[in-house]
Amino acid sequence: MVGKHIKNKPKVPEYRVFHAEKKGHRCDIIVVGANGTFYFATFGTDATEETIKNFTPEEIYPIDLYFFKASEVRRLFVRYNPDTMTRFTDQPSSSTFVKRQGLKKDIHHQYSDGIASLSSQLLRREIEMMEKLSKFPHPNIVEYRGVLTDPALGGRYVTDIVYKRYDCDLMELYLDKASRTPENARFILDGVTEGVRHLHLLGIAHHDLRPDNIFVKYEVQDSGVKKATEVVIGDFDAAMGFGSRDSFLKHAPAGIWWNKALFRDGDVVDGAPDLHSLRMLEEWLWYWLRRKNSSK
Repeated sequence: MVGKHIKNKPKVPEYRVFHAEKKGHRCDIIVVGANGTFYFATFGTDATEETIKNFTPEEIYPIDLYFFKASEVRRLFVRYNPDTMTRFTDQPSSSTFVKRQGLKKDIHHQYSDGIASLSSQLLRREIEMMEKLSKFPHPNIVEYRGVLTDPALGGRYVTDIVYKRYDCDLMELYLDKASRTPENARFILDGVTEGVRHLHLLGIAHHDLRPDNIFVKYEVQDSGVKKATEVVIGDFDAAMGFGSRDSFLKHAPAGIWWNKALFRDGDVVDGAPDLHSLRMLEEWLWYWLRRKNSSK
Protein backbone atom coordinates (compact mmCIF):
# COMPACT_ATOMS: atom_id res chain seq x y z
CA MET A 1 0.00 0.00 0.00
CA VAL A 2 2.96 2.33 0.55
CA GLY A 3 4.47 4.09 -2.46
CA LYS A 4 7.76 5.75 -3.37
CA HIS A 5 10.05 7.48 -0.92
CA ILE A 6 9.99 11.29 -1.05
CA LYS A 7 13.51 12.40 -1.91
CA ASN A 8 13.02 16.13 -2.35
CA LYS A 9 10.67 17.66 0.17
CA PRO A 10 9.40 21.23 -0.12
CA LYS A 11 11.40 23.71 1.93
CA VAL A 12 8.28 24.98 3.69
CA PRO A 13 6.40 21.86 4.77
CA GLU A 14 2.64 22.08 5.17
CA TYR A 15 1.84 18.74 6.73
CA ARG A 16 -0.55 17.61 9.44
CA VAL A 17 -0.89 14.24 11.11
CA PHE A 18 -3.94 12.43 9.78
CA HIS A 19 -3.43 9.22 11.79
CA ALA A 20 -0.90 7.98 14.34
CA GLU A 21 -0.75 4.54 15.91
CA LYS A 22 1.95 3.44 18.31
CA LYS A 23 2.98 0.03 19.59
CA GLY A 24 5.97 -0.08 21.89
CA HIS A 25 8.52 2.38 20.55
CA ARG A 26 7.40 2.05 16.90
CA CYS A 27 4.84 4.39 15.40
CA ASP A 28 2.94 4.24 12.12
CA ILE A 29 1.91 7.67 10.91
CA ILE A 30 -0.20 8.91 8.00
CA VAL A 31 0.41 12.52 7.06
CA VAL A 32 -1.57 14.75 4.69
CA GLY A 33 -0.15 17.75 2.89
CA ALA A 34 -1.88 21.05 2.17
CA ASN A 35 -2.51 19.86 -1.40
CA GLY A 36 -4.32 16.73 -0.17
CA THR A 37 -1.46 14.31 -0.86
CA PHE A 38 -1.05 11.52 1.69
CA TYR A 39 2.22 10.17 3.03
CA PHE A 40 3.20 7.32 5.34
CA ALA A 41 6.08 6.59 7.69
CA THR A 42 7.14 4.12 10.37
CA PHE A 43 9.64 5.37 12.91
CA GLY A 44 10.88 4.85 16.45
CA THR A 45 10.01 7.39 19.13
CA ASP A 46 9.51 7.79 22.86
CA ALA A 47 6.78 10.38 22.29
CA THR A 48 3.25 9.41 23.26
CA GLU A 49 0.65 8.69 20.61
CA GLU A 50 -1.28 11.82 21.63
CA THR A 51 1.86 13.95 21.26
CA ILE A 52 2.54 12.52 17.80
CA LYS A 53 -1.01 13.32 16.68
CA ASN A 54 -0.26 16.97 17.47
CA PHE A 55 3.12 17.15 15.72
CA THR A 56 3.75 20.47 13.99
CA PRO A 57 4.84 20.61 10.32
CA GLU A 58 8.38 21.30 11.56
CA GLU A 59 8.32 18.11 13.66
CA ILE A 60 6.95 16.07 10.76
CA TYR A 61 9.46 17.38 8.22
CA PRO A 62 12.54 15.35 9.33
CA ILE A 63 10.62 12.04 9.18
CA ASP A 64 11.26 9.85 6.12
CA LEU A 65 7.93 9.89 4.28
CA TYR A 66 6.57 7.70 1.50
CA PHE A 67 3.71 8.47 -0.86
CA PHE A 68 0.41 6.83 0.11
CA LYS A 69 -2.42 6.63 -2.42
CA ALA A 70 -5.56 8.52 -1.41
CA SER A 71 -7.63 5.60 -2.71
CA GLU A 72 -5.87 3.30 -0.23
CA VAL A 73 -6.52 5.73 2.62
CA ARG A 74 -10.22 5.90 1.71
CA ARG A 75 -10.37 2.11 1.80
CA LEU A 76 -9.54 2.20 5.51
CA PHE A 77 -12.76 4.06 6.31
CA VAL A 78 -16.50 4.08 5.52
CA ARG A 79 -18.37 6.33 3.10
CA TYR A 80 -20.65 8.71 4.98
CA ASN A 81 -24.38 8.19 4.41
CA PRO A 82 -26.55 11.04 5.74
CA ASP A 83 -29.64 8.82 5.58
CA THR A 84 -28.28 6.18 7.94
CA MET A 85 -25.59 7.95 9.97
CA THR A 86 -25.71 10.73 12.56
CA ARG A 87 -23.03 13.33 11.94
CA PHE A 88 -21.43 14.82 15.06
CA THR A 89 -21.51 18.56 14.42
CA ASP A 90 -20.03 19.93 17.66
CA GLN A 91 -16.35 20.17 18.47
CA PRO A 92 -14.97 17.19 20.44
CA SER A 93 -14.35 18.24 24.03
CA SER A 94 -13.41 16.88 27.45
CA SER A 95 -16.92 15.40 27.68
CA THR A 96 -16.51 13.30 24.53
CA PHE A 97 -14.39 10.33 23.53
CA VAL A 98 -13.37 9.98 19.88
CA LYS A 99 -12.75 6.41 18.75
CA ARG A 100 -10.85 5.42 15.63
CA GLN A 101 -10.23 1.85 14.59
CA GLY A 102 -6.66 0.61 14.70
CA LEU A 103 -5.24 0.68 11.16
CA LYS A 104 -1.84 -0.96 11.68
CA LYS A 105 -2.69 -4.31 10.06
CA ASP A 106 -4.48 -2.70 7.13
CA ILE A 107 -1.77 -0.13 6.41
CA HIS A 108 0.72 -2.93 5.80
CA HIS A 109 -1.68 -5.15 3.85
CA GLN A 110 -2.39 -5.04 0.11
CA TYR A 111 -6.09 -5.70 -0.54
CA SER A 112 -7.48 -6.85 -3.87
CA ASP A 113 -9.84 -4.48 -5.65
CA GLY A 114 -13.34 -4.59 -4.20
CA ILE A 115 -12.25 -6.14 -0.91
CA ALA A 116 -13.08 -4.01 2.13
CA SER A 117 -10.35 -3.54 4.73
CA LEU A 118 -10.83 -5.08 8.17
CA SER A 119 -10.82 -1.63 9.80
CA SER A 120 -13.60 -0.38 7.51
CA GLN A 121 -15.70 -3.50 8.18
CA LEU A 122 -15.32 -3.07 11.94
CA LEU A 123 -16.12 0.64 11.67
CA ARG A 124 -19.22 -0.02 9.56
CA ARG A 125 -20.45 -2.70 11.96
CA GLU A 126 -20.02 -0.45 15.00
CA ILE A 127 -21.80 2.48 13.33
CA GLU A 128 -24.73 0.26 12.32
CA MET A 129 -25.05 -1.08 15.86
CA MET A 130 -24.82 2.35 17.49
CA GLU A 131 -27.37 3.88 15.14
CA LYS A 132 -29.77 1.09 16.07
CA LEU A 133 -29.04 1.36 19.79
CA SER A 134 -29.41 5.15 19.75
CA LYS A 135 -33.09 4.62 18.93
CA PHE A 136 -33.43 2.46 22.05
CA PRO A 137 -31.22 4.17 24.67
CA HIS A 138 -30.44 2.44 27.93
CA PRO A 139 -28.55 3.69 31.02
CA ASN A 140 -26.15 0.74 30.83
CA ILE A 141 -25.23 1.15 27.16
CA VAL A 142 -22.57 3.65 26.08
CA GLU A 143 -23.98 6.99 24.90
CA TYR A 144 -23.43 7.47 21.16
CA ARG A 145 -22.99 11.04 19.87
CA GLY A 146 -22.43 10.45 16.14
CA VAL A 147 -19.69 10.12 13.52
CA LEU A 148 -16.89 12.39 12.32
CA THR A 149 -15.67 12.95 8.78
CA ASP A 150 -12.31 14.45 7.81
CA PRO A 151 -11.86 17.28 5.28
CA ALA A 152 -8.76 15.50 3.94
CA LEU A 153 -11.17 12.92 2.49
CA GLY A 154 -13.58 15.57 1.28
CA GLY A 155 -15.91 15.06 4.23
CA ARG A 156 -17.25 11.99 2.44
CA TYR A 157 -15.75 9.29 4.66
CA VAL A 158 -16.34 8.50 8.33
CA THR A 159 -13.06 8.30 10.20
CA ASP A 160 -14.19 8.31 13.84
CA ILE A 161 -17.10 7.60 16.18
CA VAL A 162 -17.90 10.01 19.01
CA TYR A 163 -19.13 8.84 22.41
CA LYS A 164 -19.77 10.36 25.80
CA ARG A 165 -16.57 10.23 27.83
CA TYR A 166 -16.49 8.10 30.99
CA ASP A 167 -13.90 8.28 33.76
CA CYS A 168 -12.23 4.93 33.11
CA ASP A 169 -12.81 1.34 32.09
CA LEU A 170 -13.44 -1.41 34.62
CA MET A 171 -9.89 -2.73 34.36
CA GLU A 172 -8.51 0.68 35.30
CA LEU A 173 -10.96 1.00 38.20
CA TYR A 174 -9.91 -2.37 39.60
CA LEU A 175 -6.23 -1.47 39.39
CA ASP A 176 -7.08 0.84 42.29
CA LYS A 177 -7.15 -1.69 45.10
CA ALA A 178 -9.20 0.54 47.42
CA SER A 179 -12.02 0.68 44.87
CA ARG A 180 -12.55 -3.09 44.87
CA THR A 181 -15.56 -2.96 47.19
CA PRO A 182 -18.63 -5.21 47.48
CA GLU A 183 -20.79 -2.17 46.65
CA ASN A 184 -18.89 -1.48 43.44
CA ALA A 185 -18.89 -5.14 42.45
CA ARG A 186 -22.67 -5.46 42.89
CA PHE A 187 -23.38 -2.14 41.17
CA ILE A 188 -21.21 -3.03 38.17
CA LEU A 189 -22.50 -6.58 37.80
CA ASP A 190 -26.13 -5.45 38.07
CA GLY A 191 -25.58 -2.70 35.50
CA VAL A 192 -23.78 -4.91 32.99
CA THR A 193 -26.44 -7.61 33.42
CA GLU A 194 -29.16 -5.06 32.64
CA GLY A 195 -27.18 -3.84 29.64
CA VAL A 196 -26.81 -7.37 28.26
CA ARG A 197 -30.52 -8.03 28.83
CA HIS A 198 -31.35 -4.89 26.84
CA LEU A 199 -29.06 -5.92 23.97
CA HIS A 200 -30.54 -9.40 23.81
CA LEU A 201 -34.10 -8.04 23.81
CA LEU A 202 -33.08 -6.05 20.73
CA GLY A 203 -31.56 -9.16 19.15
CA ILE A 204 -27.93 -8.02 19.49
CA ALA A 205 -24.99 -10.10 20.73
CA HIS A 206 -22.03 -8.04 21.96
CA HIS A 207 -19.34 -10.76 21.57
CA ASP A 208 -16.57 -8.81 23.32
CA LEU A 209 -17.76 -8.41 26.89
CA ARG A 210 -14.79 -7.93 29.25
CA PRO A 211 -13.46 -5.31 31.71
CA ASP A 212 -11.69 -3.27 29.00
CA ASN A 213 -15.05 -2.67 27.27
CA ILE A 214 -17.05 -1.76 30.38
CA PHE A 215 -16.88 1.94 31.20
CA VAL A 216 -17.45 3.64 34.53
CA LYS A 217 -18.08 7.06 35.99
CA TYR A 218 -17.30 7.44 39.68
CA GLU A 219 -17.25 9.80 42.63
CA VAL A 220 -14.20 9.92 44.89
CA GLN A 221 -15.32 9.54 48.49
CA ASP A 222 -13.59 11.04 51.54
CA SER A 223 -11.94 7.66 52.12
CA GLY A 224 -10.35 7.83 48.66
CA VAL A 225 -12.53 5.03 47.30
CA LYS A 226 -13.85 5.60 43.78
CA LYS A 227 -17.54 4.82 44.08
CA ALA A 228 -19.04 3.78 40.74
CA THR A 229 -22.06 5.91 39.84
CA GLU A 230 -22.55 4.86 36.23
CA VAL A 231 -21.59 1.72 34.33
CA VAL A 232 -22.05 1.06 30.61
CA ILE A 233 -21.17 -1.53 27.99
CA GLY A 234 -19.16 -0.10 25.09
CA ASP A 235 -17.08 -1.12 22.06
CA PHE A 236 -19.59 -2.60 19.63
CA ASP A 237 -17.38 -3.40 16.64
CA ALA A 238 -17.68 -7.14 17.37
CA ALA A 239 -21.47 -7.07 17.84
CA MET A 240 -23.76 -9.12 15.58
CA GLY A 241 -27.50 -9.56 15.18
CA PHE A 242 -29.23 -12.69 16.45
CA GLY A 243 -29.93 -15.19 13.70
CA SER A 244 -27.18 -13.99 11.37
CA ARG A 245 -24.33 -16.10 10.08
CA ASP A 246 -21.97 -13.23 9.35
CA SER A 247 -18.29 -14.04 9.52
CA PHE A 248 -16.55 -13.06 12.72
CA LEU A 249 -14.52 -9.91 12.35
CA LYS A 250 -13.56 -9.84 16.01
CA HIS A 251 -14.51 -11.36 19.36
CA ALA A 252 -13.32 -11.40 22.95
CA PRO A 253 -9.88 -12.95 23.57
CA ALA A 254 -9.88 -16.71 23.98
CA GLY A 255 -9.61 -17.98 27.52
CA ILE A 256 -11.72 -16.69 30.36
CA TRP A 257 -13.87 -14.31 28.28
CA TRP A 258 -14.55 -16.51 25.27
CA ASN A 259 -15.65 -20.13 25.18
CA LYS A 260 -14.79 -21.53 21.74
CA ALA A 261 -17.23 -24.39 22.24
CA LEU A 262 -20.18 -21.97 22.42
CA PHE A 263 -19.69 -20.29 19.08
CA ARG A 264 -17.68 -20.87 15.92
CA ASP A 265 -17.47 -18.82 12.76
CA GLY A 266 -20.53 -19.57 10.64
CA ASP A 267 -22.78 -20.59 13.54
CA VAL A 268 -26.13 -18.85 13.94
CA VAL A 269 -25.63 -15.91 16.33
CA ASP A 270 -27.33 -16.06 19.73
CA GLY A 271 -26.70 -14.72 23.23
CA ALA A 272 -24.78 -17.68 24.67
CA PRO A 273 -21.26 -16.15 24.38
CA ASP A 274 -22.41 -12.99 26.18
CA LEU A 275 -23.95 -15.01 29.00
CA HIS A 276 -20.69 -16.92 29.36
CA SER A 277 -18.75 -13.64 29.55
CA LEU A 278 -21.24 -12.33 32.11
CA ARG A 279 -20.63 -15.37 34.34
CA MET A 280 -16.89 -14.89 33.96
CA LEU A 281 -17.27 -11.20 34.85
CA GLU A 282 -19.02 -12.14 38.10
CA GLU A 283 -16.20 -14.53 38.98
CA TRP A 284 -13.59 -11.93 38.03
CA LEU A 285 -15.15 -9.20 40.18
CA TRP A 286 -15.38 -11.36 43.29
CA TYR A 287 -11.99 -12.98 42.71
CA TRP A 288 -10.25 -9.59 42.90
CA LEU A 289 -12.35 -8.61 45.91
CA ARG A 290 -11.22 -11.77 47.72
CA ARG A 291 -7.61 -11.07 46.71
CA LYS A 292 -7.88 -7.60 48.25
CA ASN A 293 -9.33 -8.93 51.52
CA SER A 294 -6.86 -11.82 51.82
CA SER A 295 -3.87 -9.47 51.50
CA LYS A 296 -4.92 -7.20 54.38
